[in-house]
Amino acid sequence: MTLYDAKGFSVASKNKELILSAEKLTDRCRADLNGTTEIFQMQAIAAHDFEADKMSVILTLKNEEYAQIAEQFHYIPCIKQRKENICGAHVFRSPVAIFSDGEWMIALIPDMLTVDRQLAELTFLDMRFAEDDKTVPYLEFGLIRQKSEPHMYYIPTGETLAVKEGTVLPFYVMAFCGADVWEAFHQIQTFLFETYAASYVQSVLPQTVSFDTYAKYGNSFGESMYREEAVGAGIPLTTFLKEDGSYSGREYADDQFFHCWFNNMRTARELYAFGKRQNHEKWIHMARQIKKLLLSAPQQDGLFPTIYAPHDGGWKGSSLQGGGPEYYSLPDCAWTAYQLLLYEKTCEKSQETAAFLQNFADGLTGLVLPDGTFPVWVRKDGGKDEVTGRLMGSTASVLCALFLAEYAQFLQNEITPDADAKKKISRYIQAAADYMEYISKNCLLTQKFEDFELYYSCSAKPEDFYDPVSRMYGQNTLAMQWTAEAYLALYKLTHKKEYMTYGRFALDLMCLYQQIWNPPYVSLYAFGGFGVMNTDAEWNDARQAQFAETFSNYYDVTGDKIYYQRGIAALRASFVLMVIDENADVSPHTVTPREWLNEQHGGMAENYGHDGIDARSGQSGFHWGSGSALVSAAEYLRRYGETAVDPFV
Repeated sequence: MTLYDAKGFSVASKNKELILSAEKLTDRCRADLNGTTEIFQMQAIAAHDFEADKMSVILTLKNEEYAQIAEQFHYIPCIKQRKENICGAHVFRSPVAIFSDGEWMIALIPDMLTVDRQLAELTFLDMRFAEDDKTVPYLEFGLIRQKSEPHMYYIPTGETLAVKEGTVLPFYVMAFCGADVWEAFHQIQTFLFETYAASYVQSVLPQTVSFDTYAKYGNSFGESMYREEAVGAGIPLTTFLKEDGSYSGREYADDQFFHCWFNNMRTARELYAFGKRQNHEKWIHMARQIKKLLLSAPQQDGLFPTIYAPHDGGWKGSSLQGGGPEYYSLPDCAWTAYQLLLYEKTCEKSQETAAFLQNFADGLTGLVLPDGTFPVWVRKDGGKDEVTGRLMGSTASVLCALFLAEYAQFLQNEITPDADAKKKISRYIQAAADYMEYISKNCLLTQKFEDFELYYSCSAKPEDFYDPVSRMYGQNTLAMQWTAEAYLALYKLTHKKEYMTYGRFALDLMCLYQQIWNPPYVSLYAFGGFGVMNTDAEWNDARQAQFAETFSNYYDVTGDKIYYQRGIAALRASFVLMVIDENADVSPHTVTPREWLNEQHGGMAENYGHDGIDARSGQSGFHWGSGSALVSAAEYLRRYGETAVDPFV
């Protein structure tokens, strides 16, 4: 039975027991694209009681060149490890499935706000392409009994589904004809947020106290782990307690990380800002000592180690997640240098810092590969091996482009460059532009947003991982953020329209991992937080604090109010897992500290629902939690003022 039949697409019922209806939402249709846009609000309703393996509807494109659809942009929130997998309800943060044939782009959007609460956990999405491209590919939305399997995919249990008469399966279809893919995708992201988030943006939840109070709680926790050395200081990743009751670091005892996740230099920004704001000299001292420790790292052709192990010989090259002590991680170096640059811009400057940044920038430009990209890991001894070949030609080192572009802008604003300085600045900009040109051609529309975490963390997989059923690669939101920031930095330098177009695409894709509603099967106030990747299950991951800062960066340039609303939502969500009594209503499973994880008042879990179930994870240290959340809070207060962003002042 066909619900809607046009030259471009059709929607049909999966079960003969269903009645289908549709209403065209003329007031939501867009007329500002190259072609036409139509939005339909649809329902599949059970005509009578029945039993089946599932209740669902199918959406197809009426294009006999099926391979053409696979070659065009398509998306689903969770991909497959094996062909039986589906996209389960647990990852319905921003539920949508999309595909295109070059003329039409179609988005299938479950209406989870009106799905019966008792059925919400049974909802699923699916997207399937035939191996031989001789069977019509389709999108599917429906109800099925399901379970998670590591790490992290979803599969039907095989149990029969008893459907009652009148059961409603509500959803939307957005159909774009002849539209530019970048603009159509932006409209899908906008429609999702406007439709789901309308009621949530009117509330201050899940924020429960002022940002100054969060700082008091969080930084008191940070102070309890602060460790000062002769060469500087830092807050170690003393996350867990050993059997003898002593702390253990992540890779070394009391290790202090300057890493893409756990970054002391990023944390130093909030310690300085809230220290000044609250006249707290200890926090200002901590910030300065963190910078001192970083600047003590020995530079080799500009590169530097990013882990300090005070009991194990001092500086180590990089984390074991993809690298190791004998390797420099260019993403870790670039992210740390970028945070140091932001500290210089918003906190306080020093000549020593200027020399450190200059050495790193010059070292980076000497590592550009023939295709315009950068390596991800570099051996200290200059040798080549399996590690130095990892993730070549990917978004994993896009932070190098971000740093070079931001550093070039900083130099242009801060100094009156002479001829030699102008040549260097030009070289930095060119290196950044060349890398992003490679990314534009090779990674954007295929959505190959790769980084170390995608392959060398808890959701481990080979670097050639690909889902042949969904025709998608693994993708990580950190790489999306880095890519969006790099394009924005180049746009601000050059004002080239394509940089904004491509950067906004990366950001809009990242938006599809933001939680735009509160599911009944997740026991926390979930709105605003973020997931991690399309092969993982987390809600409210600590990265959302960094993403809030990226949203504000785009809002400041574009004036797009939805980016501002998304940013504020991400910022407030960044504190929901903090272990404080005031969070009892928004995160009831969080307020009681777990002693065996060294959880303390003011600390927080890294994320929620890590294993695909309704439970909070462990903590990963101050920097990937309370500290990072406070950095973005300090930045929002600096940019917009407390009366604009903090309802508790």
